[in-house]
Amino acid sequence: MLILSRAEVEDLLDLEQAMSCLQETFAHQAQGEVTAWQPLALQGAGPTLRVRSGGLTGQGYLGLRMTCEATSVACLFESPSGRLASVMEYPFSALRLAASVGLGVRQLGPSRVRRLGMFGSGRLGMIALQSVCTVCPPEEVRLFSPNEEHRRSFAERAAVALGVPVTATGSPEAAAEDAGLILTATNSPAPVLQSAWLARPALVVAMGARSEVDEGVFDAADLVVTTSRKQEESELGAHSQGTLGRLMAGGALPAGKVVELGEVVTGRVAPVRAGRMVFREAQGGFTDVALAAYVFRRAVELGRGLSVGN
Repeated sequence: MLILSRAEVEDLLDLEQAMSCLQETFAHQAQGEVTAWQPLALQGAGPTLRVRSGGLTGQGYLGLRMTCEATSVACLFESPSGRLASVMEYPFSALRLAASVGLGVRQLGPSRVRRLGMFGSGRLGMIALQSVCTVCPPEEVRLFSPNEEHRRSFAERAAVALGVPVTATGSPEAAAEDAGLILTATNSPAPVLQSAWLARPALVVAMGARSEVDEGVFDAADLVVTTSRKQEESELGAHSQGTLGRLMAGGALPAGKVVELGEVVTGRVAPVRAGRMVFREAQGGFTDVALAAYVFRRAVELGRGLSVGN
């Protein structure tokens, strides 16, 4: 078993490497070589322990990421032997999200877009926005957040980071108006995006709370792509406001309308770029395991870490 600290792994993965790794993983998904398990939130008297896990039979690993407060650890096992390969500090949660969102936009979106609509002004929103703009540079960004101070500050920082005009607005409808690409990254318990505001064509990338996109957005979409149907459906019990999971469980969306990203990556399903699409990022699990496996192999190549046991 190889024990790896944050200092020994944090320079082993960048955005392009992470997207390449996840693209390979989603190709395995389309071949039935990925297992997505239900995420867990274990609540005791203290802080919540969140567990995301997955199996990668096509790559020979299974594992989990455990997060408590600001600390994340990944445990990687070999498959099918079950041997514990590595325990590592895992500073890649935000990078994983950015890579997944960036890959989704690369697979589904245009190469450029005139206007990008942004909903949310949090830390992960900035990381994801930078990823999206790397693969699909906009001419301008319009940002909505209900807190005026937050949206103004975010817009100023984003304009500097992206090198494009970023306009803050107090109107969600104005943020979505004429936007060919919309990114929602909020923790809102109620929908922040309505279908009536959508342009055509448009790609909606939903990566925040499972309640942030209105049912009508999924109804109006020609294609809905998720990183994992299993994870969307299994979250329904713990998060009753999971809009896509609820629609899927109730049979409200036509057969074939909701597909997994692996089907797009392998060419089995073609994007509907002339219409409306929704890409739903299901927030980790097997993709965390894929990045942990990539980092583990790189660390072995470089002779890093502390080897213990057999």
